[in-house]
Amino acid sequence: MLFLVDQSTSMAERVTAPKTPDLSKARSVANLFNKLVWDLILANSKGEEVLDRCHVGVITYGHTGARTAPGFSGLMPLPALATSPNREEIQITPRYDGIGGFVDVEVRLPVWLDPMAYGKTPMCSAFQMAKALLDPWVQTHPGSCPPIVFNISDGIATDGDPLADMQALQNLSTATGPTLVFNILLAGVDRPTIAWPTDSQAVEAGPLRGMIEGSSALPNSMRLRANQAFGLHLQEGARGVVINAGILDLVRLLDIGSPVAHV
Repeated sequence: MLFLVDQSTSMAERVTAPKTPDLSKARSVANLFNKLVWDLILANSKGEEVLDRCHVGVITYGHTGARTAPGFSGLMPLPALATSPNREEIQITPRYDGIGGFVDVEVRLPVWLDPMAYGKTPMCSAFQMAKALLDPWVQTHPGSCPPIVFNISDGIATDGDPLADMQALQNLSTATGPTLVFNILLAGVDRPTIAWPTDSQAVEAGPLRGMIEGSSALPNSMRLRANQAFGLHLQEGARGVVINAGILDLVRLLDIGSPVAHV
């Protein structure tokens, strides 16, 4: 699992939604990421042993460009992540309540990713760095499940059109399938809300259409998970992308696309 996390200036904007804390986009994303990594570690542990079943990486973009997140060295095995958090802190995270809503839960979590919000949105650079990381990984793990790339942003790329870069990622495959690319664009002004589309025809040509066309269709197991867990009624061919998304849309996407849901 490789996370591309927008840390541009606009990620400092605060977001509000029912049953979620009033936090900045950057803080909300960091909290959810840290919770997901912790859940992955717990789900792949036997006693005190953490099993090497999943590798996780983070590329942040903003500030002066794209870079590997501090504390990460490429794609890190879960056992290495379990022993290398930056620190622990108490966090408020939304958790699905099983009946269509979310509740705030206070938990003490290890912290691997800290929030930051500064600079532009060099998304193309982030996707290109992702390919440089994943290309050798798929060659040395040909029998593994394909990589899953989550791009989490609130804006359009400021360094070009990332469509070709996303398609290049999808051309990287293991024996079980191509790399999956999922996109979340958090709520912003002057954008329609588009969730889980099967195609891009309803969107005029431009950056938003490119974000849809560069997003992978959900594998059937994930689509069924989405329908059963969240009542989304997604059609075959639904893509892993939500534009003008809320934090709860991000919670859903991470749940649907994460191996945690399938362990």
